[in-house]
Amino acid sequence: MSNSKQERGRGAEGFLTRLIEGVVLLDSNYRVLAYDGGAASILQESMHAGGGGESTLHVPQKLLDIMREPHWGDANAGKLRIEVGEHIYSCRIHVARSRSDSLPGAVTVLYLTREANINDAVSIISTEYRLTVREQQALRGVLTGLTSKQVAAQMNISPNTVKAFLRLIMGKMGVSSRTGIVAKLFDSNGHER
Repeated sequence: MSNSKQERGRGAEGFLTRLIEGVVLLDSNYRVLAYDGGAASILQESMHAGGGGESTLHVPQKLLDIMREPHWGDANAGKLRIEVGEHIYSCRIHVARSRSDSLPGAVTVLYLTREANINDAVSIISTEYRLTVREQQALRGVLTGLTSKQVAAQMNISPNTVKAFLRLIMGKMGVSSRTGIVAKLFDSNGHER
């Protein structure tokens, strides 16, 4: 994982954890001028070798299209959430006037955060606490807010077996409740690793 700062957050689903943050600087034509390691991690699928052996980063077209709309050109700052592929991004957009002769005009600063979905959260916990496949399935149900009975129906097992899986998960994580599982995830992601 990137060494970028991690922070906590909640999204529309009630459970989205911010994982990776990054910054991209764009010129007045929305070409990438510079980016940090967090942005490279977020947009790694867009990395291509450019001319002269330099790497270039490509901002998702969906985001560029939004920034090219007239209301973004006049605003000093904007914030939006976009979905690109299977990932959701929070993006703050700031327009700054350059004082450097080498960067005439405005520079657009994109502050990107890729948010984790439930599957990302299960993966994080499963890796850290070495959960079995069946424990992961039970955990996924808990994180989506299902009752033990609903998880049991999905897994085709009894509610008591689901409760046993949850007790195993709680034991591995050192918590004593379903709420403790969710709190531990936020606590784990709230600090740099």
